[in-house]
Amino acid sequence: MFKKSVKIVFPFLIMALIFSSCSRDYDKLLKSDDFALKLAKAYEYYEAEDYYKSQMLFEQARPFYRGTKELEKIYFYYTYAQFHQEKYILSAYYFKDFSKNYPNSEYAEESTYMAAYSSYMISPNYKLEQTTTQNAVDGFQLFINTHHGCCIIKLSAIIGSRKQRHQGPLGKELIPVFNDLNGW
Repeated sequence: MFKKSVKIVFPFLIMALIFSSCSRDYDKLLKSDDFALKLAKAYEYYEAEDYYKSQMLFEQARPFYRGTKELEKIYFYYTYAQFHQEKYILSAYYFKDFSKNYPNSEYAEESTYMAAYSSYMISPNYKLEQTTTQNAVDGFQLFINTHHGCCIIKLSAIIGSRKQRHQGPLGKELIPVFNDLNGW
């Protein structure tokens, strides 16, 4: 009986040790003063789709890189980490702020669109108060006015093709469209 219970409990103990050691590394990284390492790990966590950890590391790196060219990319990734965690109110604010602070950035067009799209994601049922819906409409209109071209038709087709409103972030569907936008 004892051997049987050990066989059941032992694998769980091993898994607990592995996960706790990974957590300790992340906690050490959060307390570290090595901002280059924090930034490298933040990108690594972002690519691994661990948006919470990447967001925390980007947040800590932002003040250190203030005034540098790298801050633009950090801020953009930080904002997308908010979006991927479905924090649409924050992501709408940060995308809008990004497009104001970096109007000549390579990410400005995408940021303007994503600010509107984040507002769209939190827009309520038509029977409820429509401030966020109006913000989304205004954001899409701003995007159309400032970044006009054939790619807008592609974007509207992608959005319009979604049968359910909250089917999730567009992600990889928008990458070719934004690549076209950057090629203007």
